[in-house]
Amino acid sequence: MTKEVETNPISDMIDHIHNSEFEKASAIWDDAIGQRVGDALDQEKIAVAQSIYTIDNEDLDDDDVDLEVSDEELEAAAADLEEV
Repeated sequence: MTKEVETNPISDMIDHIHNSEFEKASAIWDDAIGQRVGDALDQEKIAVAQSIYTIDNEDLDDDDVDLEVSDEELEAAAADLEEV
């Protein structure tokens, strides 16, 4: 059975810099920053989606919605349906 060894990318990057292997260090840096930027973008997408699709109940007042329908409005709607 082979034991897998986890490496710390930051430690590896520092070792590469110390050994003047700047291209390898740069690749590790780019991967680390890319992951962090991607995670931040995903979190922002979630926040924007929640702000768009979440209804704030405090913004809705019962007075803003007119649920009463008069007889005239019902007759006009029925007439419109009969025409179709």
